[in-house]
Amino acid sequence: MDKYQNMIPHFTHVVHRVCLPSWQLTNPAMEKFNFMLIYDGEASLVCNGKKYAVSKGQLLFFKPRDTRFARTSSTDTMKCYAVDFTYTCPFFDGEKWAFEMPKLPFDTVEYIRDPVLLTRLINLFDELTRIWLLGSNKKVIRARSVFSEILFLLLEWKNSSKELNYDKIRKAEKVLQYMGTHYHEKLTLKHLADQVSISAPYLSSIFREVIGKPPIEKLIEIRINRAKELLLDGFTLSDVITQVGYNDVFYFCRSFKNVEGISPKQWLKSQKE
Repeated sequence: MDKYQNMIPHFTHVVHRVCLPSWQLTNPAMEKFNFMLIYDGEASLVCNGKKYAVSKGQLLFFKPRDTRFARTSSTDTMKCYAVDFTYTCPFFDGEKWAFEMPKLPFDTVEYIRDPVLLTRLINLFDELTRIWLLGSNKKVIRARSVFSEILFLLLEWKNSSKELNYDKIRKAEKVLQYMGTHYHEKLTLKHLADQVSISAPYLSSIFREVIGKPPIEKLIEIRINRAKELLLDGFTLSDVITQVGYNDVFYFCRSFKNVEGISPKQWLKSQKE
C-alpha cells in the first residue's frame, strides 16, 4: 500500500443517491474514476458489455473509458453513495518532485461480506457526502481525509485476500493505540487483551494475523523506537529505561540488541558518526 500513501484525490461529484423506481444511468464512457457503494436495494448493471446483478454490500468501481448502463429494481430500489474522482501520487525522487498514478486494484464489482467493515464504509461514505453537501472553505481538505480512510480500508481488505475480518483489524489497531500511549507502563498480555474484552490467546492470534507478530514483540518494538528518540535527545540510559517501561538495565539492553542487533551504546555511536 506504500505507493498510495501520498495520494491526492480530486473530487468532481459526490452524491447520496436514493433511487426512484424509474432511475437509470447511461454514460457512453466514464471520464473519471468512480466508487459506488450500495447499502440497500438492487440494480442491474452492464459495464463494458458484461452484465451484473448488484445489491446491498457491493462496491462498484469504474475507470476512465469504462462504458456503463444501470437500472434500479422497480420493486427494491437501490440506495447508494457515489463519488467521481481523479488522483495523483506525488513522490520525491531525491532531486525533485514527480507524479505517478498507480493502478487501483479493484474489480468492477466487489462484494464486501464483512458486516463490520461494510458498516464502517457506509458511515464514511455518508460523512463524505455530508461534507460535500454542506460545503465550506475546508471541505476539500476534510473530504480528502475521509476518502483516504475509505481507500485505506479498501486496500487493506483487498490486500488481505478478503479473508481478514475487519473486526480483528479494529481490535488490533485499538490495542496498538493503547500501546502507543501506555508503553511506559507495566503491560501484560492479559492487560492488553482486556482493553478489547478478549482472551490473551485470542489477542495473540489476532496480532499474528493482522500485524504479523505477537503483541509483546510489537510492544518491545514500540519501546525501543521511543528509547532511540530519547537517546538521540541526550537522555542518559538510566533515564531512558524508566521512560519506556523498563526497570532493569540488563533486560533493556538485551531487548534493544534483539531489535537493533547492537547495544544502545553502539547504536548511539553509529548515529553520531
